[in-house]
Amino acid sequence: MGTCGPGGIGNYVKFTTGGVAEGEGSAQPTAGSPLQANYIAIGDAGTFEITSVTLDGAPVLISEAIGGSASINPQWVFPLASSSPLLAVGNTNNFSQFALCVYDRFGPLDITKTVDSGSGTFDFTVVCTAGDPAVEVISYSLSITVTDGSETVRVADNVPALADCTVTETSSGNYDDDGPKTVTIVEGGPNGVTINNTLRVVDVTITKTTTGQGPDATFTIDLVCDGAVVDTVMLRGGETATVSNVPIGANCQAVEQDPGGSWEVTNSPTVVVAAGVGLEVTNNWPDKTVVATKAAVGDTPPAGATFSITISCDNGDSVTDDTVMVGGSVSIAVPEGTDCTASEGPLDDLWTLESITVDGDAITVTNRYTAPPPAFQGCTPGYWRQAHHYDSWTGIQPTDYYDEVFGFGPHITLAEAVSTRGNATIDGVRAAVLRHSVAALLNALSFDVSYQYTPYEVFVLASENSQDPLVLANERDCPLN
Repeated sequence: MGTCGPGGIGNYVKFTTGGVAEGEGSAQPTAGSPLQANYIAIGDAGTFEITSVTLDGAPVLISEAIGGSASINPQWVFPLASSSPLLAVGNTNNFSQFALCVYDRFGPLDITKTVDSGSGTFDFTVVCTAGDPAVEVISYSLSITVTDGSETVRVADNVPALADCTVTETSSGNYDDDGPKTVTIVEGGPNGVTINNTLRVVDVTITKTTTGQGPDATFTIDLVCDGAVVDTVMLRGGETATVSNVPIGANCQAVEQDPGGSWEVTNSPTVVVAAGVGLEVTNNWPDKTVVATKAAVGDTPPAGATFSITISCDNGDSVTDDTVMVGGSVSIAVPEGTDCTASEGPLDDLWTLESITVDGDAITVTNRYTAPPPAFQGCTPGYWRQAHHYDSWTGIQPTDYYDEVFGFGPHITLAEAVSTRGNATIDGVRAAVLRHSVAALLNALSFDVSYQYTPYEVFVLASENSQDPLVLANERDCPLN
């Protein structure tokens, strides 16, 4: 009966029902074929429906039906639907025979997918057309997963022969593809297209920034993309490296390996790679504060005493403060890892350096203070001879005898001895020695007078007639009333 369909890709196949069509049945080709047309016919006033056409039990494509008492001179021509029923017309004609435009020549179609790097899943559409203008015959949608360079997938085994099938990649991720591609289906095949994908890549820069006063160092930085290290660079502070062929769309981060020392590391954030992307890793060497504190031991120091303390560090930094008081301090900020010590300027005579101790970043400079001896005091014979000062006498009384107290000299009372005048000699003792020895003994015995001599030393000086030392010791500030 000839070719049919768009571009002549089908053939008319004549079917017969074996009689007037009534009820459900199957029409067979008159020329003998594994094709079968299934129908439902309901009386002359009802309908005639073709529900499916199969080849060896599998559905086949058909595009139109012609029918009537003589198929070569059809009384009607109907296009067919794409789903059951394929044809539905009034059953007012003789349907004992009819013809269908069947696409009964087929070929397979394969797609080969290649990638130059990496792996992924890619989506495709396949649209097969015929005729001029082109009419869509059939279409497919599928996905291909490539894990090792390339993958070939069979789209279908029964693509209509002579159809032009165009393969289009609809999702290629981070790849460029060389499609779409078209193939004309040859009956029996082979028929195939190859879609090649090239990974889209760019350059990524990595910059190292350092802050603080850390030592000169070289840092090792990994470029980690989607969980894998793609490259490693070595950089010093202020340097930049370029990593090539980084896939666009990859999630990448610059991650520094342990730099050691006191370096604090801030890795770059994770970014989605695109043209012009740059990553930065920042290292900071923190400062620390070294403090030198002034401490004192020994006697209570006078208020307001100041000292000169210098902190010197092995990186060359130093600081000096000439006004540090006891309990005060001087400090300096230096990079972590710096060792410092302290020294002290000249000290007054009453101060000595006790120790300088270093405990981490805390330095203690300790001085010992030795207070000067107290200023000596003394009250004159003129004070002690006054009767209204007798209440200040301690240990001896005005009525005690001189020779009994001192073991030599005249037998006169102490009140008489301290009241002598001039420098006459009385029983071998000069008057000045008499009055000053009594005053000296009273000064030495008083709890309220800081006297230069002890009572014993007074006895010795008096026995030696040593007038001048006693006079000097007695004629000082008198703290008594």
